[in-house]
Amino acid sequence: MVSRIRRIKDKEEYHGLLALFYGFYKPVEDSLGTTFASDSLLKDLGVAPASLYKGWVAPRHPVGARYVLEGSMHGGPYIAAMIERQVGERQLECPLPFYFLKRAAASERWNGFVELLETVPAGEHAHVLDTALSTFDHFNHWIDHYDKSRHHLAAAAAQEL
Repeated sequence: MVSRIRRIKDKEEYHGLLALFYGFYKPVEDSLGTTFASDSLLKDLGVAPASLYKGWVAPRHPVGARYVLEGSMHGGPYIAAMIERQVGERQLECPLPFYFLKRAAASERWNGFVELLETVPAGEHAHVLDTALSTFDHFNHWIDHYDKSRHHLAAAAAQEL
């Protein structure tokens, strides 16, 4: 993912990254009954992408999936800094709100999540871990699918020219 982010050179590529995230976050958050990231992504994008990940199944232990989503929010300020260095905020014409998503609230959210995590009975820890790993696997599968479909669309458009 870091190499993908480092390749972002303009607003279109930035929006492509947001669409990629939205396509995965939205179905996962819907299954968890939350919209903390997808709502912010939608604000940045302005319109919902047509492509959503279809392979998500409600997890056996939702805390594992929440771990992945909550944890990803902590990387936001680092991602924003990388993108701003590469492209510049002025060229993006937006202040990268998804990546600065309630920066102060992010730590508060994480602390609340850690408290929730600490309530998980020891006998369920393996299920939480399995769900977290499965969520990462699903995300990687979505990235592969997303890249292939975008490549296919680009090739089809080039043939029309």
